[in-house]
Amino acid sequence: MIEILWEYRVRGDRRDEFESVYASDGRWSQFFSTDSAYLGTVLMRDVLDGLRYSTLDRWTSRAAYNSFRDSHAAEYQEIDRACADLTTDERFVGIFEVL
Repeated sequence: MIEILWEYRVRGDRRDEFESVYASDGRWSQFFSTDSAYLGTVLMRDVLDGLRYSTLDRWTSRAAYNSFRDSHAAEYQEIDRACADLTTDERFVGIFEVL
């Protein structure tokens, strides 16, 4: 199993919308859940900085995630563009193997 970690700085006036889109039942999760290798998403908000968030996406394997990304690249980019105005910064932290 792998976990993919992202970090975001959210626009203060778009916080509710960001939380809705990136939540475990939000738009991204609904998109990913079309693949049985997707195991879920956790949305986290920093307790000291309410505009700093992280997401943790779980997949059965890196190969399964890469296959999904490759076969759904256009849809992925479309959702990513639609969400761009929700944040001031987005950083890919990495893909981690669960031991």
